[in-house]
Amino acid sequence: MPPSLLLSQDSPECPFTPTTHIQGAVTPVSDPSSVPRPYSILSSAANDKSSSPNGMGEGDDLDIIDHGLLSLGDVNKLLDVFRNSLVDHFPFVVLSPSATAESLRRQSPFLFLAIMAAVAFENSPLQRHLGNEIKKQIASRIILGTEKNMDLLQGLLVHMAWYHYFVRLQKQQMFLILQLCITLVQDLGLHRSPKDNKHSFCLDPRRTSQTTRNPAEKRALLGVYYLSATYATASRKQSLMNYSKYMEECCQSLTEDNEFPSDRWIKPFIQLQVLSRRISDGFCYDDTGNSELHGEAAVKMATDGFRHELDHLKAASSHKVTENSALCLDFLFLDVWIHEVALHDEFWPIPDQYFSTGPISQSPSSGRSFSFTRTNMLWHNLVTTKMYLETFLSTPTSHLFHLLFSSWSKLCYILVVQAKIVFFGSESSSDNEHRRNHQSSGNKLEMTFWDTTLANKEAEMPKLCAMLQDQIASITSNLVSVEGDRDVMYQLGFLIKSMMAGYERRLKRIHKPNVDRIEDTRNQTASRSQNAATGTFYISATAQVESGKEGTNSVEGGSAFGAPPDLSQELFEDFIWGTMLDDFTMMPTV
Repeated sequence: MPPSLLLSQDSPECPFTPTTHIQGAVTPVSDPSSVPRPYSILSSAANDKSSSPNGMGEGDDLDIIDHGLLSLGDVNKLLDVFRNSLVDHFPFVVLSPSATAESLRRQSPFLFLAIMAAVAFENSPLQRHLGNEIKKQIASRIILGTEKNMDLLQGLLVHMAWYHYFVRLQKQQMFLILQLCITLVQDLGLHRSPKDNKHSFCLDPRRTSQTTRNPAEKRALLGVYYLSATYATASRKQSLMNYSKYMEECCQSLTEDNEFPSDRWIKPFIQLQVLSRRISDGFCYDDTGNSELHGEAAVKMATDGFRHELDHLKAASSHKVTENSALCLDFLFLDVWIHEVALHDEFWPIPDQYFSTGPISQSPSSGRSFSFTRTNMLWHNLVTTKMYLETFLSTPTSHLFHLLFSSWSKLCYILVVQAKIVFFGSESSSDNEHRRNHQSSGNKLEMTFWDTTLANKEAEMPKLCAMLQDQIASITSNLVSVEGDRDVMYQLGFLIKSMMAGYERRLKRIHKPNVDRIEDTRNQTASRSQNAATGTFYISATAQVESGKEGTNSVEGGSAFGAPPDLSQELFEDFIWGTMLDDFTMMPTV
């Protein structure tokens, strides 16, 4: 095995060891390796240096069995994990009960490699090695070899669905992989009904004579749409693929035929993504400044309409929601997505008659005034984000490995939205200045004020995030390659810990005298600007292990992390806090 797969025996302990909370105390588990890990079936062959894939020819494809990375028995067990567990989260690529490791690796070698990479989450160095092999095959087979077949399309779908296992910040290629998926769909002619082939262009002459599509092709088409929609939502961009009448027909036929148990999830998953794109387009979330929707009445009408559609979908899928945790989380996410509009000032022009001649509230925790409609939406989203976190925390530990990249991205979004809502009232308010300029208007209608202290108490964000860090700690591996790469859960835990450290410091600043708060804000902004100007974006540094360096424990439930060498711990955490709240996403999506 190449050196990059060898595990360092001197790795520092995982900074997210599960903890016991006793009246504010944090007691780390002494032996993180004693935490039970699901699917302990990776063969010792994966640690056999004599079976190195380095002996392959430069253009050869990696076969993990032939090169001794995994045994045939272990591979079949991993296939069962994919077949029985992962497909419930992504039902667009399925394996028949009769499919074996031997048959799959011969008939669909790229799909086989992508599945093995997705389920090898116990051994992150091996998983990253398989991910690198996938990139090599993409280059050799698709780019250079111009191959176009279902094996490549299905493999790309699996790889992108669980892409968080392979992502490297500032080096991720999700957009490129998505474009390749769409290109393959177009070249294979899967985007149109076979009845319309006379109007379409297909590079595969064998498909021009087809009168029907097989279920695997229909699932692949819907899978590409699903990933296109989730990527567009996460990155706040226009979708690269529109929902069509033919896609709706594919959804219906797969649901009616119900060839596999996982087919029942396809329709609700797709329907939620269709609604998600309509919400994004309706509120112009990719560019809120150019939205044509303005004013309380218009916003409330649009919000009520989308909420009615969501309730209708939930009622139609009520028996399914309780059986699929990913589906349940998606419904909660869309509820937050609908009401996010309350956070954007562009949608809420405040007419003069809403301002009072009374004194401005001087409470340090209530600085902004809102209409009752907007306040209700903000509070609704505060409660819904809390429900989302509580639902996520109830997910069994073993199931966390099955979550898609989009699921983790949505978790980060929920955390950012909740933090924005809690501190929304503490920001400098242009409408308060507007009120002072209209003291002579004679209008008496009062508006509501946002209380940050009350919002923080309701959200319980520090408590929930401490529990979330413990949950992530239970699936964070201590395995480190000789290059110092840690698994993606380590990086995610680091981001949450740093964000919460900034959250708690911001909360303390709210109750400082105004002069101190202004000075603190100026210092924090200046520090972020200085780092941004020099290109010092240190999130990528969290993937590296710094032996012998320990930071301070700022948030209950999260163990210590060392800041980058040229930044103090507090400055680094404030930088992370500011960076996260500048946008609505944390995971790399562009």
